[in-house]
Amino acid sequence: MKNLGFQEKQISAAKHNRQKKMNVSKNVNIKKKVRFDDRPIIHGQTDNQDDSKVTAVALAIVKDAIDAAVEFVEDAENPIKNIKWITHGEFTAERGRKQIAKFVSEKQISAAKHNRQKKMNVSKNVNIKKKVRFDDRPIIHGQTDNQDDSKVTAVALAIVKDAIDAAVEFVEDAENPIKNIKWITHGEFTAERGRKQIAKFVSKWEHERHWVNYTEFVERKDVIHSFHYIYCVRWSVPTAQRPMGKVTAAAYFTIKINKNKPPDAPIDVSYIFEELSLVQRPGMLRFREKWPRDIIDIKNILIQSVKSSLNIV
Repeated sequence: MKNLGFQEKQISAAKHNRQKKMNVSKNVNIKKKVRFDDRPIIHGQTDNQDDSKVTAVALAIVKDAIDAAVEFVEDAENPIKNIKWITHGEFTAERGRKQIAKFVSEKQISAAKHNRQKKMNVSKNVNIKKKVRFDDRPIIHGQTDNQDDSKVTAVALAIVKDAIDAAVEFVEDAENPIKNIKWITHGEFTAERGRKQIAKFVSKWEHERHWVNYTEFVERKDVIHSFHYIYCVRWSVPTAQRPMGKVTAAAYFTIKINKNKPPDAPIDVSYIFEELSLVQRPGMLRFREKWPRDIIDIKNILIQSVKSSLNIV
């Protein structure tokens, strides 16, 4: 059974690596749709334009990037339709006519679906725009405050990059759905079963093989109408000298058991990584290896800083 689990992890890692390679071409495809060539702002050829003209060019680039991102997502979810065409040996004038009629019919059906899809794409556009941080970009509101062209260019390019990254991430999530497990009910719950479920859920996360983690039960809290069962999943990168890393990153899971809910009601699960403020729920957000890595890096920097100040080798 252990060997089977290891094989599954290998297959999952291989799929993830292939996906990352494919995403390079996605990024390039979106960038191709953004007309960089005829934008003087990209190459710094501003020719003493005033701020308003530079801002207008920058906004045009941003609009192109977002439109291209939405169009790319749309194409990924609604591929161009075709039919299976007959061969030379099968061809007659009448068969050719029927094939053309069938092709046109498919295009009409596809166009109707496309029109319905466009109405739905308003939410996609909003989702991508939400991921692009417009609020803190002065260029969007025309608040240039006499910034020079280079600063405006930098802001525009930052927004374009955010738009492209958001689109690629959107398509990646659509093609490679976030993995979850079937969680137990209130009636099935015990502290140990909860721990095993969390360990099973975490095993679905995609990450490099050098990471190891273990799950432990921490405590139970009685909170008026419910019990909160707290668990800790510790992450580290082992070495030959330290099979369990000295510095770890922790994710804290809370399983909420409501005292008034029926036995068949599913348990409520949430989790948060230490030092991060975002409370997450299973199946809502893809795990990022960056989270535990950044936590461990910060801890190592702090340890080295303390050692240096105390002259400890």
